[in-house]
Parts: sequence; structure tokens; C-alpha cells
Amino acid sequence: MPEPACGEAARAAVERFRELDADSGVNRRAAVGSRRAAKGVSTDWLQGVSEVVQNAEDLGATEVRLQVVGGVLRLAHNGRPVRLRDVIPLSMPWLSGKSDDAEAVGRFGIGLMSLFRFAPRFDLYSGVYRLRIGEEGLDHAPDRPALSVFGPGEWTVFHVPLTREVVAGGARRALTAEALEEWLAAWGDEALLFLRHVTAVVLVDREGRSLRRLALRRTAVEGFSTEVAGEQVVVEAADVQASGGSGWRVFHAVVTSPPDLEPEGKPAGEATPLAVACPWTPDSAQSAGCETHQAGYVHARLPVTPFPLPVRLHAAFDPVPSRQDLQDTRWNLALGQRLADLWAAVVLKQFHADPAASWSLLPLPRHTADVELSGAVDALAEALMERSRHQIGAGLQIGVPDRGMHPIEGLVVEDPELTGLLTEAEIERLGGRPALPAGARDTEGFYREVLKDWTDHDALAPVTVSLRDAQKLLGNTERSVEATIRLAAACLDTVWGLFLEDFPWVADAAGARHRPPRSQEPWLFADRPGSLAEKLGFARVLHPEFLTDSPAAVRVRAWLAKYNALLVDGDELTALRRLARYGQTRTIAPVLRLSDEQACLLKDAFARLEDADRRRLGGDLGRAVALPVYEYLPDGQQREGWEAIASVYLPASVERTERTEGFPFAAARTPGLSWLRPRCIRVLRESGPGLSTLEFLRELGAASAPRTMPHRDRTLRLHQLGLPAGAEGPGPEPCRCWLWAPSTR
Repeated sequence: MPEPACGEAARAAVERFRELDADSGVNRRAAVGSRRAAKGVSTDWLQGVSEVVQNAEDLGATEVRLQVVGGVLRLAHNGRPVRLRDVIPLSMPWLSGKSDDAEAVGRFGIGLMSLFRFAPRFDLYSGVYRLRIGEEGLDHAPDRPALSVFGPGEWTVFHVPLTREVVAGGARRALTAEALEEWLAAWGDEALLFLRHVTAVVLVDREGRSLRRLALRRTAVEGFSTEVAGEQVVVEAADVQASGGSGWRVFHAVVTSPPDLEPEGKPAGEATPLAVACPWTPDSAQSAGCETHQAGYVHARLPVTPFPLPVRLHAAFDPVPSRQDLQDTRWNLALGQRLADLWAAVVLKQFHADPAASWSLLPLPRHTADVELSGAVDALAEALMERSRHQIGAGLQIGVPDRGMHPIEGLVVEDPELTGLLTEAEIERLGGRPALPAGARDTEGFYREVLKDWTDHDALAPVTVSLRDAQKLLGNTERSVEATIRLAAACLDTVWGLFLEDFPWVADAAGARHRPPRSQEPWLFADRPGSLAEKLGFARVLHPEFLTDSPAAVRVRAWLAKYNALLVDGDELTALRRLARYGQTRTIAPVLRLSDEQACLLKDAFARLEDADRRRLGGDLGRAVALPVYEYLPDGQQREGWEAIASVYLPASVERTERTEGFPFAAARTPGLSWLRPRCIRVLRESGPGLSTLEFLRELGAASAPRTMPHRDRTLRLHQLGLPAGAEGPGPEPCRCWLWAPSTR
């Protein structure tokens, strides 16, 4: 049948089609039922709008305009006008006029039926045709209204009276310009990424002013060649910028169609298109503070279904009739494998251009863990996961400044606990190979998740520097104090915190580095100068960096305090407890020798303690500190030295009386006994009030009477004659003989 050349001929053709429809009987009732059912196939209440955009794309349109005015929805495009062969498919569900067009997006013949959500009929003006398409069938439409906002008469216009409310999101909604603008905003400029013809979708008001515009600006960039399913193909590339500032880099290739397979309802064609779009932020958008859109989607030209990665993928997929998912067909699975090959090549290319931004393109198990995907989409996600772990991991090259390109397995990266704690030079020194450069790492840490996933699945990955490896740097005095504090703090919540005592990393006020004191050592750190511990010579004032409010410094101070290695606010009791603990555990370690001034300070501080604290700490303090003493040798010569207070004897002068009958007088020249020098007693008597010199010295263990000890030659228990002293059973009774003996230093 020849194409009508005028409106009258077109009207006659439509009239004949209407008569045929009216005479079809049962078939007509089936068609009416199908039209009414087809409007609800999609759960998207504005699916009809996207169907018009799809129809415009198939007809070569470059622009689509939308308008909601006066209770009427109008949709228009400047594509090829309707032809005679299109009339019946436009009005008949499940009959497509594009089944022989491998490049066309439409295929089911039900898309426009979704416009019946808003009215039982709508009018279509295109070329010489005026069609009224209704649930009841095909008819003539009134004359075309004068609508200058839709351009000259060759524009195709859908006129949809909004006579029905639509249920959307569980509520009844009326279509307004605001609702349509909201829907377009959610659809986004990126919905147009893979369209060949349509470059703009515009919502206009009554006067034709733009309310919302979806548009893309494309700039061709250098492409490359790669292998897809064993075939070498050329990949074209373009930077696509949206009107809102976000951008995508789109890669397009044409590959041989999968052999012996065809899509549902249309021919395959010898070749089929594939495309991948990765987020890309142009310089102009960065300077304006625009964020790159990160939503992922699978397209069949237009968006079909969400995808759990920030990438958009297009192929000539078989969608389900609602166009909201993919069918589980062998054709879709085959396209998914080819698309995964192209995606892997694109990601490697992106890594070469911008490695830091490319980590987020790679899939992780968590992306799909809580997402329910259909079979074909799930298979596509799995294909990308497999390519990431093996194809990308094996081919990834990262540029190291002034060192050229290196394979990923030829680099080294620190454990997550060390993030920001080591310099690249330190990481390289510890790992023996170049560090993954900071410029190749994303700030969100996707690279760590990806590398862990690769390691977990035996893919190639960098060498790792552990926290234990990094502890070696704690002894490096060239590191700043602040960096060393942060490294030490990172160890505290791990087993490696047990080894912090092995390294000199705690800095004093002069910058010297020291090991943290062990429990059996007397010295500790103080948070301020002038404390008793510092004056007694067993405290070092911390470096100012340790006293800041930074999280790391706060944690390190808490750790030192937990192990009684930090004196806070000059607390005297804490200092004396530390010193007493040293005296309690000291065996052969040296005692702390006190000067005259220090001895007086200790006496005054001891006098300020509560009685219970003096009784509890006195003896252990006496074993920790030493004063000058003298002793007599067997030849009668006097020798001076130092001895722990708890081991000395008090000379007769301490009582300020000459007691010729006392032990100090009787044993004065006995070899091996250590006697406190009289000068020390005179100095202590000149110290502050509160405790007498004699009381102080005796509290710390100094003696003025013989110290008893078991006789070294005793071998029998006195209460059981003849029983060896070392035999099992109750121990020997205390010695009946009181002996005095030289003290053991």
C-alpha cells in the first residue's frame, strides 16, 4: 500500500484500519483487554515518558520536549514522522513495528500503552496523521492544535488528557509539571548517555520556557584497541558533560554478535554495540564544586535496571516487557561476558589516566551482598568481579614518580592500621620495593578493600608492611616526635603493644628518646617539671608533643599512666609508690643514690603521707634509695660507700646520747656492717618538720639493733631431733639463737 501523501489519504487509511478492528470480533475484545493490561506492566508511573523518548530515539530525533498545561500532558519530538506501517503497531499491544530493526530500542509494542494510566485515550499528531489511540481502538483525532512551543508542524506531538489519577508509591497522584520535573531530575542527564540521536529532553512551561533540561555535551578523546571475546576491536571514547556539571567518560565498541544466538523478538545483526561509561569530573566541574554522579545502571540505550557499581553499562540486552530488568536469556549472558571484557580494558585505561579515581570502579563482595539481582544482572556483576580479580590485577600498572610504571605486585603497601603514619620512603625501606604512591590512592580507602579482595582470592597484589614491621621505626630518631607518637598509638590496640618497651620512642623535654620504663625499673615520666620524682632523679619530663590534645598523644599518655609510668600533676604519692615498687622487686639492680638535698626532699614528702601509706611504703622505699655509709674492713681500715637505707645501721649518735651499753656502741667496728654517716643525720635533722630523723630512717628500714637470720650451719629442726632441715613437711621453727650478721648488698 502506497504511503498517503496528504491528510485526507491518511484519514482514509485510518478509517479502513478502524473498520478492520471493529469487524475483528473476539480479536478486538482481546486487543482491548491487552491495551488495558499493558498500561500497568511497569511499576514506574511515568514509564510512558521514557517510552516516548525511546520512540524518538528509534526515529532519529535529536530533541524531546514535554509540557503539562491545563490538565494535558504533551510530549513531542523532531524525529521521523509516522508512516502507514507504523499505525497498527502504535495502537496494537504486543505488536512491534521494529522487530526487523536490530538497532531499534523498542521491541514489545506495549510502551505507549502505559500512557493509558492517565487517560483512556490520547491523540497523536505526526506528519499527515491525526490518530486517536484509545483502549477501545483506533480513531481519528481532531485537528492539530496550534502549539508553537513544539516547533513547526513536522514535530510529532502526543496529546494526553490527564483525566485519571495514578497510584504511585502507595498513594494516588495527579501528574503536574512539578511531579514531571522531579521525575526527570531522578532520571538524570546520564539517562541519555548511550542514545545515538536524542541529545536533549526539555520540560517547558506554557510559554515554552525551560523548567528542566536534560542534555549532554560530548567531546571526543583518544580511543584505544583491545580484545573482546578473542576479537580485536577499536574502542572510541568521549568525555560527556551534563548540564549540572557532572561528567562521564564513555567508551564504545562494536563487536561481532554472539554466534548462534539471537535476541528475543528481533534479529541479531552481524555486529552488536557495547558501551561503558565511567564517572569523570571535568576541570570546570571541579572548580565549581560539582560532584560526579555515582549511580550505576544497566542500559539498553535507556536505563533498564540499577547496578551496584558506579558504572553504566550498555548492550543490546533483552529487557523484560516492563523495561525494568533483564531477561535470563543466553543472549544476555553472552553480551554480559563481552561487556565485562570491554569494562576490564576500560578500567585499566582509566587507571593509567587517573589511578586514584579508578579504585571505586572495581567491584567488591559487599556491593552485591545485600542487593537482590536478577539472573542476568547477577551474572554480569560476577563477570566484572572475576575480571577485576584476575584480568585487571594481572594487567594493572601504576606510575611511581621518577620511577616509571610498576606492576601492582611490584609495589608495597602498609597495613590499614598504618594509614597516614608512614612516609613513602619508610614504606619502601620496610618493604624493599616502591610504595604505592599517595597519588594513586583514593581518599575513601576503596583501594584497600580491593587489594584485600584480590589477596583473599589469590590474585596478584602488593607486598604488605605490617604494624610489627613498622615498629622498627620507633627507634629512628630522625622521625618527628609527633609521627612517632601516632605510630606508637597505632600499636596499643594490637598484640604489638606488648613490644613497645623494646624501643626508645618516648621523648623527653630535651628531645632525647627513651624506652618506656619497665615495671621493675624506678624511673618514670612526668607531665610537668618540678615534681618530687624529677628532683629525686627518677623522672623525665615529657616532650611537649606528648602533652597535646591530639588523639594519639592522649592515648599514649593513658597507656603510660595505666602502667604507672606517668606522673600526672606532680603527684607525690604516685611517685613514691613507683619508687617503692622498684624497691620491692629490686634484686641486683642499683639503688637510687640520694644527695643531701634529695634526702631532705624525700623525708619531707614521706612525712606528708598518711600513716597507712607510710607503713605500707616505707620498707620498700628503704630498699630503693641509698645514702652514704661507712664500714670497717677486717684490717681495721674504714671504707666509705653507698647502701640502701633498709640495709644500714644507725650509729649511736642518732639518739644524741652516748649509750655504751647499746648495739651501735658494741658493734661499731665490726667488719661488714654498714653505718649511716653522721653527716647524713645532721642534714636530715635540718629538713622540714613533721617527722623526726629517727622515725624517718626506721620507717625506711634502718636498724639500731642486730638483724636476725637463720644460722648457715643449721641442719636440724629443733622440735624434731635428727630430722633434716630440708625434709618435706612443716618448715623449721624460728632459730632459737639470735644472731647479728653483716647485711647483704
